[in-house]
Amino acid sequence: MVYITEMIPNIWWGYTKMNSTNSIDKMYLNKFTDYHKICDVIKIDEHVSFWNKSTQFIFDIKKQLEHKENQDMLIFIKKVCKLIDNNYKNSKSTLIFTNKYNEIGLLIWIFFYVEYAKTPLSIIEDSLKNKILTKIIMTDKERKFLLLNIKKL
Repeated sequence: MVYITEMIPNIWWGYTKMNSTNSIDKMYLNKFTDYHKICDVIKIDEHVSFWNKSTQFIFDIKKQLEHKENQDMLIFIKKVCKLIDNNYKNSKSTLIFTNKYNEIGLLIWIFFYVEYAKTPLSIIEDSLKNKILTKIIMTDKERKFLLLNIKKL
């Protein structure tokens, strides 16, 4: 099942409980994007396949890979946040979509609210709890990433 939440005016986040979308979900997404005249669909999963690859390697290599993953993820999140901001300012309807990496979608919105809205984490957490229709589990890896990088914005 696909959930879609308007995170800021004209900018939506679509996510699923499962790791894939079926034909009904795809049909719903097409209808949704047509109805809301969405010009830009950003499919997060296609861009973050590098995330969590380090868990498959020995300690030294794992540390190097984790560092590279964190750098790549921060660059990616900053790009997406900038795109969200530009599309919002230009009234360009946008859907940010995740189905495999929902926790990355959550990270994007946390970084966006910190960077562009200068919102404290405690308020972001309450806001997201009210907006998100299903539970998205953030692992220790994402929490660590958040704590390490929230200051680098």
